[in-house]
Amino acid sequence: MVEKWIRGVKRDFLDAATNKCVGLDCEFTDPRVRNQRAAVLQLSVVSETLVFQIIHSDRVPQLLKDFLQDGYIKFCGASIGNDVKKLSLYGIHITSTYDL
Repeated sequence: MVEKWIRGVKRDFLDAATNKCVGLDCEFTDPRVRNQRAAVLQLSVVSETLVFQIIHSDRVPQLLKDFLQDGYIKFCGASIGNDVKKLSLYGIHITSTYDL
């Protein structure tokens, strides 16, 4: 589903857009537990939203990693720095962010 969502939003919205912007948010594991991790990754483009329970995934799809590393797409979110930090524990390195 992750790969299908990425291909769809790229085809339907991002490929033709002058400014490519994707909303990004994470929900985290219990803050009282040591080594808090990202549990849920949420991405939004126009009316399309992906909710990926990353903590229950055996692996992060390479297409998702590539999508998040696309320097032409700006990933936007509130206090996004912590989201980026926690996602790096999964081998995800987001290269272009904008903190709302």
